[in-house]
Amino acid sequence: MPDDSEAPIAFGSRTLQGAERNYSQLDKEALAIMFGVQKFHQFLSGRQFTIMTDHKPLVGLFNPEKPISQHISPRMLRWSLKLGAYQYEIKFREGKHHQNADALSRLPLNDVKLQIPEIPEILYCNEAEEQFLITAKDIAQATRRDPVLSKVMWHIQRKDTVLPYKLIQFKPFVNKIQELSVNAQCLLWGARVIIPAMLRPRILKMLHEGMSAMKAVARSYFWWPGLDENIEMLARRCEKCACNKKNPSVAAGKPWPATLRPWSRLHIDYAGPFMGTNFFIVVDAHSKWVEVKITSTINAIRTIELMREIFATHGIPDTIVSDNGRTFVSEEFEKYLKLSGIKHIRTAPYHPSSNGQAERF
Repeated sequence: MPDDSEAPIAFGSRTLQGAERNYSQLDKEALAIMFGVQKFHQFLSGRQFTIMTDHKPLVGLFNPEKPISQHISPRMLRWSLKLGAYQYEIKFREGKHHQNADALSRLPLNDVKLQIPEIPEILYCNEAEEQFLITAKDIAQATRRDPVLSKVMWHIQRKDTVLPYKLIQFKPFVNKIQELSVNAQCLLWGARVIIPAMLRPRILKMLHEGMSAMKAVARSYFWWPGLDENIEMLARRCEKCACNKKNPSVAAGKPWPATLRPWSRLHIDYAGPFMGTNFFIVVDAHSKWVEVKITSTINAIRTIELMREIFATHGIPDTIVSDNGRTFVSEEFEKYLKLSGIKHIRTAPYHPSSNGQAERF
């Protein structure tokens, strides 16, 4: 209004259904927002509006500027997606300042004559049960028999926010107590089903497709304490997984140190045979000068003769780099280099890129 006061334009209220009365307080507050938005859809669609709530956690859950959390219940996830179709902002206002509610909303009917069935939950644990080897009924039955999950579910159904147990088995659920829910007698963490201990070996057997693939599928559908460790242990013990796993990452290449003057370090190699001949290649690492000699034989004696011709023109180098060819590892070749005072460096076997200067040419 002109004096900054608020005046209602329309009211809307209804009585909670039987299933809705069992909702947690968070879900009831969110249900009120969804009812109001859907009831006044004709006025809100395509317009910017503000949602005022006295339940502060909903400000973070329904904030349109934040991504939707992956650990909320399926019901809250569905409502968040529906609100994504509107242009709104949500703000917190204390309950004592909510004074514009009508009287009828404070006096609900005791009974609802028309019972509208709730939209069925679409969950991974009970969607098309016949297609899965493990159904929601199997999980629910195993959960009731599980000594840990049965107690956790008992407290979740009673809206307890603290687990009174000090045993190590309950430790993984202590920090997740606000994110746990129950559907069809199955314990859920967000949208993922928590699998009881007796069904975990069957689940791992169904997922056995490699460590990375198993982790990706598991994180989408279900969870239990130590899930990643169980998957890694299964993959390590599997012979097929070990044969098909990725090789270790290749180490980063290390370049040769720069030379300070020409003809200090030479890279040599043979190319061929090509049309009955071979090419003896010598590359200077500093100036990139190339010497090529054509020869029909590549034994050590012929190689020494070709090197003497080249050295007679340019001088004797300090270092020569070659691969592990028979010519370069022979006794005659090593003796010649030693008498000439030349240091010989041989590259790693099956790694031709170490002698890249000659290989590229």
